[in-house]
Amino acid sequence: MSPSSRSDQTQAFLQQLKSLNEREQQELGPACDIDAMLIRRSRQIDEILIHCWAQALGSHDGVALVAVGGYGRSELFPQSDIDVLILTDESDTCNAGIHAFLHTLWDLGLNLSHSVRTLDECIEEGLGDITVATNYQDARWLTGNQTLFHRFRERIASADFWPPLTFLKAKLAEQQARHAKYDDTGFKIEPNVKESPGGLRD
Repeated sequence: MSPSSRSDQTQAFLQQLKSLNEREQQELGPACDIDAMLIRRSRQIDEILIHCWAQALGSHDGVALVAVGGYGRSELFPQSDIDVLILTDESDTCNAGIHAFLHTLWDLGLNLSHSVRTLDECIEEGLGDITVATNYQDARWLTGNQTLFHRFRERIASADFWPPLTFLKAKLAEQQARHAKYDDTGFKIEPNVKESPGGLRD
């Protein structure tokens, strides 16, 4: 794609995002179908990411783009971070393509939260951080090497990666630590609606 065509595409995506934001502002209200709104936003972001990936990394077969967390569940709220995992094969070297992909998304003003990891690094990070492991549970393939993604899913579904009872105990401990951080009460003048007891995290 020529620089001129790339610029035109960027402008088109910027307009698409602007229109999406304006539509959501108009729809918000008691009768709003929130589930439909979140799915629609997720699908439009999917479209943008997949296109930008094809432009930057279309020739690389050793990488995959994976949506994780709330975005992986297709529950992308306005202004929320877009959580993505760039999954790489041990033998693949495509740093320039990955950088080009990320810079394009930053140019679009997207709130991107990303990680670039091999399969082994994913497992290591997930075992060391229950939050990372939780995000992996909602992983959704977007584009790139689908076989690599299936290998990732197999690894995180194995008995060696957070057995159910261990995972549950870790999540309860995580919740207790979060409650303690926010004074273990939801009755505050300005509670944190996301992290406080009874908040969105719960």
